[in-house]
Amino acid sequence: MPKRVNTPERLEAARAVINDLFQSHVEWFLTIAGGDSQALNQGELEIFVAHGRLLLGCWTEEGTRSWKIFSWEWTGEKLTFEASRRLGAERPIIELVPRASATAIALTVKAARQARCAALAQLVCANQTGAKVERVSLSPGARRGQPGRYARILLRLKHERVAVTGLVSAGRPSDADAFLAASLLWFKRTSERARAPYIQQLRLIVETDLVRPVLQRVALLRQSLRDAITIYEVDQQLTELALVDVPTREELWNRRLRRFPPMLP
Repeated sequence: MPKRVNTPERLEAARAVINDLFQSHVEWFLTIAGGDSQALNQGELEIFVAHGRLLLGCWTEEGTRSWKIFSWEWTGEKLTFEASRRLGAERPIIELVPRASATAIALTVKAARQARCAALAQLVCANQTGAKVERVSLSPGARRGQPGRYARILLRLKHERVAVTGLVSAGRPSDADAFLAASLLWFKRTSERARAPYIQQLRLIVETDLVRPVLQRVALLRQSLRDAITIYEVDQQLTELALVDVPTREELWNRRLRRFPPMLP
């Protein structure tokens, strides 16, 4: 609910809180009366009391501007002011939104992917009789501090372990090569380090858009890898798994290719 600033005590309290907010965020996005957003750093924003009024000063595309503030509201994500200038001729609603840091964004993405990774592990475990989830983690990110895109799951059975991996971010058919390469590398390294019971199976969990390109690539692998790999199709909500048969190389070669459209003379 907007807070009015109509007493000296409220003026000073509002100034102190808003100033602390400005100092706690390096960059802000400014929007005046629903117009275009403009990026500002904290040094370009000022909140102060003068002549018994709470004033907001900042840099705009038209130069430095100041507004008299009648009320303000902080929702935790957005700072909103009811303001006026030019003796009330302009009465805009001013919105300031703090720009999230790269670290905060990375942490948010990581939390979402970890939650999806855990949900995928539970789904795979529920579809395997007698299995227990031994380990769940994300793959390393492309850069330090960034979350990975793939789930890394180990299932424990009575006489063996099973490696399971799948995308936990939005994927496209063009991601098939990177996904399969990362999966095979992880499977090889994990298998070599594991003690008994050993890891002899790799399950690839893929969404609908990736099923066909992944199948085509797995079909071209050497026989020992093809025997170790099982592919499952999963829905976007991670509620159902469906086993997908890998075609043989002969079936792959015998499939008809799409005909090119006729050339115009």
